[in-house]
Amino acid sequence: MKAVNIILECPFFTKGMLRARLTDHRLACLFAFRMKFWSCCVRRTSDFDDFLAQEGCTEGSHVWFKKAESEVATCRYDWHQTGPFVFVTIYAKNAWPEECQVKANRVQLDVSTVFDSPRKKFHLPCELFGIIDPAQSVVTYFGTKIEIKMKKGEPMSWSRLTIEKKIEEPAEDADN
Repeated sequence: MKAVNIILECPFFTKGMLRARLTDHRLACLFAFRMKFWSCCVRRTSDFDDFLAQEGCTEGSHVWFKKAESEVATCRYDWHQTGPFVFVTIYAKNAWPEECQVKANRVQLDVSTVFDSPRKKFHLPCELFGIIDPAQSVVTYFGTKIEIKMKKGEPMSWSRLTIEKKIEEPAEDADN
């Protein structure tokens, strides 16, 4: 038998209740042979009211709100270039700028974004095809997309956004 957490909406909720301590039982209750007891405690009783009145054996705090968990999602992204700039556009509707992170150095770009409701996460790590100047690069958040404008470090045309890494397999021994 699994323990079940019941979340109640309380109209008399106060901020002091966030720090309230509680005692509870960490394991399941058992009803066997007319006896009622918690599997984590030694005390057994046949009276149901005594069973409910038992003090808890574990101390903790209330969990009043469910933590906002973000699911991992995929986003469509695209890139294009003009003379001195490379643009990366991530199509993530309703992005949360305070929870997004864009890290860049001269050869790498790492984008982590949280968007939409319910919250979804998207992560884009890439090793860039060319060199950029991170100090002159800009990130702009729109309602439907995130645009990263990167200043090229060298005046050349990029054939793609990222470098494809080739994994070399070790050579087999000729002795076999």
